[in-house]
Amino acid sequence: MMKKFKIMSLVIAITMTMALLVGCGGKATNKENNGATDTNKKGEQVAADSFESYGIKDNGDSITFIDSRDKEVTIKKNPTKVVCAYNSYLDLWYKLGGKVVGRVEESDEKSVQESKDATDVGTAGEHSAEANIYLQPDLVILSNGFSAHVELATVLEQSNIPVLCMGIDNIDDYIKVVRIYTALLEREDSYKKYATDIKGEIEEMISKVPQGEKSRVMLMMSTVKGIKIKGSDSATGEILKDLGADIIGDGIVQGKSSVDFSMEVLLKEDPDFIFVTEMGSDTEKIKEKRIEDLEKNEVWSSLRAVKEGKYIVLPKDLYTYKPNDRYVEAYNIIAEYLYPKVFKK
Repeated sequence: MMKKFKIMSLVIAITMTMALLVGCGGKATNKENNGATDTNKKGEQVAADSFESYGIKDNGDSITFIDSRDKEVTIKKNPTKVVCAYNSYLDLWYKLGGKVVGRVEESDEKSVQESKDATDVGTAGEHSAEANIYLQPDLVILSNGFSAHVELATVLEQSNIPVLCMGIDNIDDYIKVVRIYTALLEREDSYKKYATDIKGEIEEMISKVPQGEKSRVMLMMSTVKGIKIKGSDSATGEILKDLGADIIGDGIVQGKSSVDFSMEVLLKEDPDFIFVTEMGSDTEKIKEKRIEDLEKNEVWSSLRAVKEGKYIVLPKDLYTYKPNDRYVEAYNIIAEYLYPKVFKK
């Protein structure tokens, strides 16, 4: 009898222990599941907040937003037959997981190897609606920086072809385009890396800019035809402005995108810095024309910026083309020139 009692006691003890372990395990599992659920909810909330910040509505299988034409458009997610008519946007589209069936003529400075087998539909500044329509795309990516693109957008939409027409002239524009791309491609994992992290680094950099120091900057654009004076209404101008520079061209261009260069104006203003961007594919001819128009002028060497080594020709891959995910680098290079004691090379 005693033996049976001991056996029964042992069975009851084992059963209670197992029940306790299962209960604890259930609580642990529930805790883990709740943690995963909380993380998912947090991610969903971040996505929802970023959608709202940029006026994007998630419709489930599509998104609706206002494009650079101030037009409301709705585009289906995960397009499979995409044509991209601007290499700076093509580069970003691929980095975020997209692919294309059509593209414009490739530039050596902005090569996207993954798209080498895509059909060539012309150049960024000139390609026909027929070339796009022939490919029967479910999305065409255009830039509002080209008037021909804005006109093409209307023609394509009349043929029921969805169009994404955007512009990137500053860091906020870039973040919005990344938000749209990642929403279309359903790549929330990429939004943090290519948007919020980059913006955070730039905001931190701007916070370090010394107060009270405001360098006077002449921003110019060099082409095979000559030199133009630019204001802050450009990607490079926005970077300079964010970093506290006083852009002399703003008082000269007076609402225009640029005006012809004048040595008399340059001598009169005698800026602290001269920054030059290049536009065009023939780099050697651009350089030759710049030397002829600027550097061979007998008064060029008398400029303070030239004497102090503050005449800088900026690299095309960051300041002619859109810097995209290299925006931090683009800010940092200029910050190092403007504030060498704070941003050391």
